[in-house]
Amino acid sequence: MNQQVVQGRFPLSRDLALELASLMAQIDMGDYSEKLRGSANPGGVPAALQALDKFYPYRYRDAMTTEALKDLQEVLAIKWSLLKGRSIFDCVRIYLTCCRKWPFFCAALFQAKPRHSDQAMAWLAVSEDALTVLELSTMTPLARYQYSSIMTFGGCQDDFMIVISNDDTLQSGSCEQKLLFAMSKPKILEITLLIADYMNALGHTLPGTPQMNTLTRNGSHRSIRLVS
Repeated sequence: MNQQVVQGRFPLSRDLALELASLMAQIDMGDYSEKLRGSANPGGVPAALQALDKFYPYRYRDAMTTEALKDLQEVLAIKWSLLKGRSIFDCVRIYLTCCRKWPFFCAALFQAKPRHSDQAMAWLAVSEDALTVLELSTMTPLARYQYSSIMTFGGCQDDFMIVISNDDTLQSGSCEQKLLFAMSKPKILEITLLIADYMNALGHTLPGTPQMNTLTRNGSHRSIRLVS
């Protein structure tokens, strides 16, 4: 979950990012008071800066001046020191309680370029019951497609394709809608298999897919047969 936060795959303010970074620092390095005795780790990097490098989102650090980064270290050190004596279990519980407030917590996110709109890039959030398109920077939901409304999905040349029935969506127009998203071929295969797994788990009959004749689940193992 922290990797998702650091890589910008989780929507959060700078303040919440600091709170989560302090919790991760406590989990990973223990009480900040122990770090203050030596003021720096053996490599010469202050503990608070080390925590920022590991646990604070890249996008909030990239444009920072040296002075701003120093101020941020001081704020993180204060928040971290307030967690003195907190156990790993407590910090994990608090961290996950914050993260679970986001509706797409634990969803698998894939960056893709929608071919059907002028939008440069978007997130495809694959959760256990639906595929949701999110705006890239704010991660605001733009469209949500229940698996029961997906008629076909899978690779279509260099794109990931889904064909949906508008009967179960808020979309207007024709009964069927074809959506294409530009993605790398490994990611197309990954998202296709993941959606198929969720559909299998829900007991849905898998629709035909452009590149796959069968998508089945046998225990925890997937088996596919690619179609030329």
